[in-house]
Amino acid sequence: MRVLLTLFLITFNFIANSQTILVQGIISDVNNNPITNAHVYLKSNPQIGTITNCDGVFYLSCTHKADSVLVISHIKYKSKEARISKNNSFQLQLKDNQIQEVKVSALSAESILQHFYERLKENHEIEPVRYKVFTRILSSKDSALFMIEEYYLDLYSNKSHNTLFNVIKCRIKPTNKYGEKEFKNHRLIALSKMRSDNLFKYKEDILNKRKLQNYDIKLKGYTSLNNRDNYIISFSNKNNKYDKGTLFIDTETFALSSAKFRGKNINFFLKNSKWYIRNVNTDFTNIVDERSHRISLYELQESREKLPEKKLFMVEKTKAFTGDFNDSFWENFSHIPIEEKYLKQINNYK
Repeated sequence: MRVLLTLFLITFNFIANSQTILVQGIISDVNNNPITNAHVYLKSNPQIGTITNCDGVFYLSCTHKADSVLVISHIKYKSKEARISKNNSFQLQLKDNQIQEVKVSALSAESILQHFYERLKENHEIEPVRYKVFTRILSSKDSALFMIEEYYLDLYSNKSHNTLFNVIKCRIKPTNKYGEKEFKNHRLIALSKMRSDNLFKYKEDILNKRKLQNYDIKLKGYTSLNNRDNYIISFSNKNNKYDKGTLFIDTETFALSSAKFRGKNINFFLKNSKWYIRNVNTDFTNIVDERSHRISLYELQESREKLPEKKLFMVEKTKAFTGDFNDSFWENFSHIPIEEKYLKQINNYK
């Protein structure tokens, strides 16, 4: 059965005295089931992008031109290019073979990874890099959301030092009494896990050529991500059952275009022969059974200037940075709308 993915309800909010627009849309299938984690970005500038939330909704802030084109991509569906205009409806078709099986291949999984290691510096080693990042952290205990955090950050990273942060905006909302208690002593250390998004400083063992012998690897097939062909390679550590996942390797450059492992999904995009972070999804459970889900949208900046290093920054209380949760600032840039189920909890808890 052929399934169609329908993108509809694109509206525009024009920001006064600017060509910048906020494109809002919903991605769903023909049965009105929302599609989560669909990538939406500008064809002319892939670093300007976002993803859909659990309701299939996205916001994308961009400079609108008459020929502006959106690319809509999802691992299960054929990518679609569509010109930005008011009240359009776009459709994506389910891939005929979501993962094309490997029948005959000139390259083995091991040889593909050897090409990846050989070109690692060429593809991924960027010295240094600056991003603007939208990050949301949803924290729950016993399946109940107790706090939502959102940050708009200036971020600087390289291969030699810890990632540096500057908090541009922050808003935090406890959603129950447990959350209120946690918020009182909540600190910016919650952001420290973002440092591991820099995969090529904090290398997973599978990304280390010398440790490849510790893994069972298999070429599972091929697929298309963001209009580019990719090898799909599964891996599992022979000595650690938790160290397993999937790598998507670009067939042309042998760069890592996406990776899924240990509760993290990280995606990259290509610009000027280098691959940069596009977005990250992570899940984490701590020792007191608190579960955190983080999603981060990265927007590459032209500046490479180093941010000032702030000692003890991560131990500062977030309360000092927290602004009005209803500040209109949060509506006017590319971010992920809060899902309806969480909005109800936020609005109902005073």
